[in-house]
Amino acid sequence: MFTGLEIPKRLEYEQNRPMRRPICVQYAPGTRRKHIRTPRLLTVKPSLSGVAREAKLIAIQVFSQFPSSDCGGSPGVIAYTSNIIGGLERIYALRVSHSVAATNLSLGGGQFSRPCDGDPTKVVIDRLRTAGIATVISSENNGSINALSAPGCIATAINLGSTTKSDNMSSFSNSASILDCLALGRLIESSIPRNGFAIMSGTSMAASIICV
Repeated sequence: MFTGLEIPKRLEYEQNRPMRRPICVQYAPGTRRKHIRTPRLLTVKPSLSGVAREAKLIAIQVFSQFPSSDCGGSPGVIAYTSNIIGGLERIYALRVSHSVAATNLSLGGGQFSRPCDGDPTKVVIDRLRTAGIATVISSENNGSINALSAPGCIATAINLGSTTKSDNMSSFSNSASILDCLALGRLIESSIPRNGFAIMSGTSMAASIICV
């Protein structure tokens, strides 16, 4: 899941291009990240107000569900490169009718210590950048000290890692010399599906903050 601005939408693309390295996620972070930014959670927990009360979002689904046999024993979701590119192309098309400031991707695969500008996602990221729309991508959560995941390693994207509330690098966060920025991503309380709340950590949480 990744987000731009304005009203929610859903779009799925045919899986007709090469698959990105498997990204099996048991908890898809998009809905939670949306509530970190926006004030909807005020209606059920007034003490939490989000970090961008006036933000409006577009939500685009780029994941496909896969069985436990493909995801290490538990059912999960995988993002295909074709769907990620298609989602970004949709944001590019919507720039005409919507004031889009940034896109936000919390997904990735592989480990790269240098810019991975051969990644096919770079073409549409560059188009968005030319249009004044930043693409913010989390570095992912492998705990690497010298590598980022793709597509966050693309030079024209803005990649970010996670810090603690003491401004130290989170132990789970990927880092490298090509990392662009950091944001708080450890022990973040926000809403979860079915009107619940939970404290979670990850570069996805950090991506919610830096994108606003």
